[in-house]
Amino acid sequence: MNRLLYPVVATLIAVSSVPALPGQTPDAAQVISSAREALGGEKKLAAVRTFIATGRTRQVRGNNLVPIEFEINCELPDKFVRTDEIPA
Repeated sequence: MNRLLYPVVATLIAVSSVPALPGQTPDAAQVISSAREALGGEKKLAAVRTFIATGRTRQVRGNNLVPIEFEINCELPDKFVRTDEIPA
């Protein structure tokens, strides 16, 4: 039993003794605020009315892993549509 417990205890001691990195900000609100500022500030973000997001994903269908390409069109504040393209 001690052989199984020793690595866990050693890992916990190592993790607890690591100080926080000096460049990291522990406050999530400050991180989000900085990200919004980097995107142009509140005035520019408020002016955004539409955007399109595209991407790829995979889905299991039967015994196959099928690739899917999708597109999401958004018109703020409450309209959106998602289009999936699945190969035949």
